[in-house]
Amino acid sequence: MNLDRWITRSTSRARAQVSCPHILLLRSRPQSVSDARHFIRGYLATNVPDASDDHLDQVSLVASELVTNAVKHGSAPGDPLRLVIDADDRCTRIEVHDSIRRHPRIKAATDNDTSGRGLSIVNTVCAGLWGANDTSTGKSVWAEVHAL
Repeated sequence: MNLDRWITRSTSRARAQVSCPHILLLRSRPQSVSDARHFIRGYLATNVPDASDDHLDQVSLVASELVTNAVKHGSAPGDPLRLVIDADDRCTRIEVHDSIRRHPRIKAATDNDTSGRGLSIVNTVCAGLWGANDTSTGKSVWAEVHAL
């Protein structure tokens, strides 16, 4: 099956399906950040219906930052990415898998920098509960957001 067609169908299903899958395949492109947010919100609405709006916002923000980093620094344009989510009423874990083994690091952004704050945001929202692991095809970057 053509991966682009599968991605489009999976993303559409994630928005409307009653029982959302917990893995979403994406392509390394800017639109994938929005697709990830929609998928995450759909998954949480179905699987953790009592999650607070603040928790939904925090998880969406963390997913956005991790997918953005994978698109910008962890893959070539069009490469496959994989988003994995697992959640219960206490914690939501997000993983983003990409094809580059270089692990991300927090960098000190100055007031004049227009980028470079994403991992600082993730570190703050997740209270330091994030990291990276090597995989057979690259790496996964994970983060855990605890319910408020």
